[in-house]
Amino acid sequence: MKFKINLSNFIFGEMEIKDITLIMGMPRTGKTTILRLLYDIIYYANNGVLPAELLSIINAFDISSAEITLENFTVTCTKEEEASCKPGGQAKRNEKALYIPVEIEEIVKFRLVPPFESYYSFMELLFKILSGT
Repeated sequence: MKFKINLSNFIFGEMEIKDITLIMGMPRTGKTTILRLLYDIIYYANNGVLPAELLSIINAFDISSAEITLENFTVTCTKEEEASCKPGGQAKRNEKALYIPVEIEEIVKFRLVPPFESYYSFMELLFKILSGT
């Protein structure tokens, strides 16, 4: 799977993602940002829903334009007053993509790591977290 990114004067490049891909570098060089963008593009291509995190990355780094391509799916974002993104190309489901069950997506996105428990105990904990009780 080829991944191209061009965030005007911030991050640009191309990488091919295979069964095992290592991303290495010094701290604060954008490794996590690239992985978040990759996740967001896969999510957008598969579900047709633009993750808010993609817009927050563009707003946070004051990026005027961005173009991110994954295979045949391209997302172009611009920022005049507030960031907005539009898809282009064909969304293609990739069966090798990592799918996170909707029940635990918030925990993964917000880095809450519960201790190991049985599935039932974990779901009970998750329900308590999401309901605020």
